[in-house]
Amino acid sequence: RAQGAAPYDAVIRTCIQRARPVLLTKITIILALLPMVFEVNVDLIHREVTVGGNSGAFWSQMATAVVAGAAFATMLTLLFTPALLLLQARAGTRWRRWREARVRAPAIAGQSA
Repeated sequence: RAQGAAPYDAVIRTCIQRARPVLLTKITIILALLPMVFEVNVDLIHREVTVGGNSGAFWSQMATAVVAGAAFATMLTLLFTPALLLLQARAGTRWRRWREARVRAPAIAGQSA
């Protein structure tokens, strides 16, 4: 926007630039926690993979909350925040037009009288 681009173009450009790193980090977090969500235990020493376990319920709930939070934060980052920035830019444009119309209206009324 500082380079003189229109608000819509600036929002689209920044969304494209930020989408890849945001998606890569969030997908990595979600995929890394999926074994915990499904209560899969991987024992590297004994080379066993089991489902369920003593503390699986606690870790599953925590991992589910983290995965849901990461997915929600991704949606906020990629969709909601740019939409709010665009709404702010449009509201600022409308506000400036309204103020200019109010400033010009008394000046025009004073000239015709």
